Amino acid sequence: MPKTELMVSQIAKIRYLETATEIDALLLEAEVVRKMQPKYNSELKDNKSYPRVKITKGSKPLVLIVRNEKPDGSRYFGPYPQGQKIRWLLRNIRKVFPYYTEKHRPEQICFRGHLGLCPCGQANWNKILERSTINNIAKILRGERPKLISDLTKAMKSAAKENNFETALKLKNQIDILTNLGVPAHQPWEYETNPNLVAERNIQKVQELCGLLKFEYKDNFRIEGYDISHVSGSSVVASMVVFTSGVKDTGEYRRFKIKTDKNNDFAAMFEVLSRRKHNDWRPPDLVLIDGGTEQVKAAQRAADYNFIGLAKRDETIILGNHQELRLPRNTAALKLLQEIRDEAHRFAQNYHKKLRSRKMLQ
Repeated sequence: MPKTELMVSQIAKIRYLETATEIDALLLEAEVVRKMQPKYNSELKDNKSYPRVKITKGSKPLVLIVRNEKPDGSRYFGPYPQGQKIRWLLRNIRKVFPYYTEKHRPEQICFRGHLGLCPCGQANWNKILERSTINNIAKILRGERPKLISDLTKAMKSAAKENNFETALKLKNQIDILTNLGVPAHQPWEYETNPNLVAERNIQKVQELCGLLKFEYKDNFRIEGYDISHVSGSSVVASMVVFTSGVKDTGEYRRFKIKTDKNNDFAAMFEVLSRRKHNDWRPPDLVLIDGGTEQVKAAQRAADYNFIGLAKRDETIILGNHQELRLPRNTAALKLLQEIRDEAHRFAQNYHKKLRSRKMLQ
């Protein structure tokens, strides 16, 4: 198209910023367009087209999705290029902080009120609770979710100390839902001021893990993850995935066909680590085994590396001396180990399914 050809001819350079989540990227795009007002990007700068979240004024504020902004005193957030994603976000926020989407008659309880998704169904609702709820929703939409989770955690601990366990449980449920929301962990301006934000965050995860395990951190810290996959001893395979400085290094991934005992995960782990030891690949700084103490012992008998295990049942870390370490679920170090464990599991399963399909076709 002539318009596209003209636009491309005027490009002097291309710069990109890596973000932690897709929503971060969408918000960053909207922020940059608002600030730079590019000639060719009209959709995000004319206050129309893409949906926004509107929080109205008044004693019972409404939380709505609208297409344009009006000078009516309401608060607006967005625009959001993917309307489906913001609707999903609001549905999940509503489970934590119920809000109005329409005006109600006095004492009327709507269908959502009966489900606990609208304040009309809550007998103890008051202006203070209303203001707190709306402010918390605004914090999430501004990308301040981590701080909000921290504040709720303090309130939960305080309620537990006062033996107010009902309130503490309610706060815990709110924290769990918010922790799993795919909302931005950073505000748009952070990516502009620091283009290396994502890389630094990944390194911080590794440094946090090293601190907890009392390992010395070094540049390009290499973590290898191993998993075994089979069905009743058939098509037994193992996977090796590699994370360098907290980032997937897919070019270093390896997979193994197990040759020894076909229905013994410990023997399979011993074999794969024995075979890995004799290769000229760069040695790992840390090895994560998918499993508990026995899997770690099997790996230690095969090679002399820094081994830890991650047991699925309680997400317990098995240290090299076979002692157990439990970390809070929202700890960055634990999330990194879970990511590595899950990636090793995925890679092993895919290889196992591939071999099994070949056998069926023979």
